[in-house]
Amino acid sequence: MDYKFDFTTMFIGIAIMCVGVLFLRFYKSISDFFGLPYGKFRLASLIILIVGFLVLFNLHSLLLDLLIKIFFGK
Repeated sequence: MDYKFDFTTMFIGIAIMCVGVLFLRFYKSISDFFGLPYGKFRLASLIILIVGFLVLFNLHSLLLDLLIKIFFGK
């Protein structure tokens, strides 16, 4: 699969990264509300930021294509 930049995925990636930044900014109040440890919400926010970065540059489709080729061949 060839790399192709798309503005739609760029804006979706920016939105995902904004959610990740909000989680990272307010992780203490969110984790206190749900009664979970702080570390889990910090880790979740960092994972959200990484996924947002991959979607921003449309790299998620390349990674998914690579995983499908590894597991299912061809």
